Amino acid sequence: MTQNWYDKFKAYLPDPIMNVNLEYISDKRPNKINAGVGMIMDPQSGKPFVPTAIRKIGKEIAFENNAYLPSEGHLGYLYSHASELVFSSDIWKGFYQKHKIDYRPESVVWAQTIGGTKAINLTAKLISLSIPPNERNLLLDSGWPNYFKIFHDCNITTYVHEDPITRKYNHELYIKTLKGQPKDSIVVLQACGYNDDGSDRSTKQWDEIIDILVDQNNLVVVDFAYNGLVNGWQVDNYPVIKLAISGLISFICVSNSKNVSYNSRLGSLYIINLKKDVADNIQGNLSNLIIRSDYSNPNAFPAQTMSVIFHDQTLLKLYKAEIDDVRQTLLFANRVNLSESLGSGYEWIENKRGLYLKLLSGGFNQNQMSFLKDQAIHGPKSSRLNMGGFDPKKMGQIAKIYKHALSL
Repeated sequence: MTQNWYDKFKAYLPDPIMNVNLEYISDKRPNKINAGVGMIMDPQSGKPFVPTAIRKIGKEIAFENNAYLPSEGHLGYLYSHASELVFSSDIWKGFYQKHKIDYRPESVVWAQTIGGTKAINLTAKLISLSIPPNERNLLLDSGWPNYFKIFHDCNITTYVHEDPITRKYNHELYIKTLKGQPKDSIVVLQACGYNDDGSDRSTKQWDEIIDILVDQNNLVVVDFAYNGLVNGWQVDNYPVIKLAISGLISFICVSNSKNVSYNSRLGSLYIINLKKDVADNIQGNLSNLIIRSDYSNPNAFPAQTMSVIFHDQTLLKLYKAEIDDVRQTLLFANRVNLSESLGSGYEWIENKRGLYLKLLSGGFNQNQMSFLKDQAIHGPKSSRLNMGGFDPKKMGQIAKIYKHALSL
């Protein structure tokens, strides 16, 4: 070797979101606030929110079955999660042809994953295995910085998702950009609760987008991270159901981090609308090549917990009601309080959905960042705020701090 192998490693900039979390953890002030990392905090305990049903069943079944799962994960969770929350029972059962009800549908590839990030990561690996580099043209809903690392070997096109003047989703620009993409290109879409600005698409806009996707035969990747926390269980999965009905091959990458438990790292990947032989081949590569050589198999405990809940209608009703309550009494309430406290010019905040919004389109300046840190508020320079991280009872006081920061 002409040089030491380790000399190839250069300094790598910290991840803008994870670095906020490190700063928050190292801050010893009791009044500190994590305004950036997407965690929903329980106002009563000051700790990350865990639904009652999950806490209850988790205690009951802890270490009850400590065996390894198959590479694709817990089959009961994968089936019930798809039927109850990701798609709908009618759509999901429609995928079945000859297979028994407790096994993978013949037109679907599935895997329980380590959070939603791993679902997207597995998708990127499948794309790299199957599509030549010069054909990996990808249009990206780019609000989450991690996408660029995951799809690093694709030819990425982005667009400005939120109009900086109206503070609404820029639909006309997106449609123009989508139509300008090469035929058969890859399209990555966030299903709901857009990360990082909270500007969501309407059902009518989704209809138009999906019609174009079908016409252009795009390969669709859906990042579905905030089910139940944006507009409700019956609305948040609208684009997923529409894609299922469309017949278009789609990668549905689901995260349960926000609506189940953060450190459980529970997620799933469903690839839908495949021919049987194609689905079997992809499942074999996904399970036996990619997953086996990566993490072998996923965590059993969170999937076992959710599987129990999915099979108990009383627990499932309790779980869904608690997520509804978080959406209405925490996320929505905090947006309204922030909007009213900031006053004229900030009415647009109430129209945002999900966990996030960007207070300033161009992000905070250095003076604003320094002031907020002095006030024990930790967030990214992009000015992305996590509405789930604030205690509604303290929101008025927090809003005053932000109002002063905006004047700097």
